[in-house]
Amino acid sequence: MKRLKKIISVENDSITKTEYKIPKWQIAEVRKRTEDYLKNPNNVSSIDEFLEEIERDLNVFK
Repeated sequence: MKRLKKIISVENDSITKTEYKIPKWQIAEVRKRTEDYLKNPNNVSSIDEFLEEIERDLNVFK
């Protein structure tokens, strides 16, 4: 099943519709994070911890 989302944007005083597909990896990551949160909503990371995690993950590709 294709999951298409529509975005309405206003450019030059006109409305345009753009369709895009959410990547499967992104859907899976959001589901994983939601499950983790629902299991323990008190165990959340701060924004600083979150940004450090992203930086570590990106360093893997260097």
